[in-house]
Amino acid sequence: MLSNNRSYWTALLFLLCLVGSAAHAVTIQSTRSQYEVGGVRYYFTVTSWEGNGDSFCNDMQAATCSLYLVGAQRPGEYQSMVLGTHYWWIKPSTSMTAVRKQMSGFSIPFESSLFVPKEKKISDSFCISFAQGYSYVGSGSIVAPVGPCAPVIKPALQCEIKGNAIINHRDVSDAAIDGNEAGTTLQLTCSGTTSVIASASKESPSGVKLKADGSLIHCWRRPYRGGLIRLGAGTIRLAGWR
Repeated sequence: MLSNNRSYWTALLFLLCLVGSAAHAVTIQSTRSQYEVGGVRYYFTVTSWEGNGDSFCNDMQAATCSLYLVGAQRPGEYQSMVLGTHYWWIKPSTSMTAVRKQMSGFSIPFESSLFVPKEKKISDSFCISFAQGYSYVGSGSIVAPVGPCAPVIKPALQCEIKGNAIINHRDVSDAAIDGNEAGTTLQLTCSGTTSVIASASKESPSGVKLKADGSLIHCWRRPYRGGLIRLGAGTIRLAGWR
């Protein structure tokens, strides 16, 4: 019975140690993002550092280790990375605590951001990660992601229509109403890929006034899709009017 209890407490202690270590492994959390002039900025926080499972800059054969915060196309992918503004030169160590102490300006929690220019293509799996590269005597190595990679939070889509949105037929005589044309051109820009519907709406619940006194009203609505919206030539075809 005593032997069984001893085995139970040993197993429980091992489990608690394992959970405690895992809880303090390197953790990166994406927090938000926003559009800025020329691209998108992704915000994140490094919430924990030391712990089981993660070991950065631990090649003791290397002379130095460069450690970066980067944007990776997907976890572990070193091609087409976006380098952030934070990087450190580290003397290799098997202790994550020793590595952290060499990272000037870094503490937990560590809040930062990564700017991605709009001309830089990123994948749907784009994520925030650390990346490391080693320097040896007379040679170096590829800088590649290491540790966890937190998927970014995509910014909310924004669209804007520019131009004169009023289709003005001006003064039209009774004899020239049928087939009269007027139009306008609008420029639609969106911060991402989307489908947009723009329409020429009625100026009142009854329709568009063709005469100032309201004696002639045309009911008309037409949807448009795409990036360049051409509302027009705004041809009026009277199927029925009053």
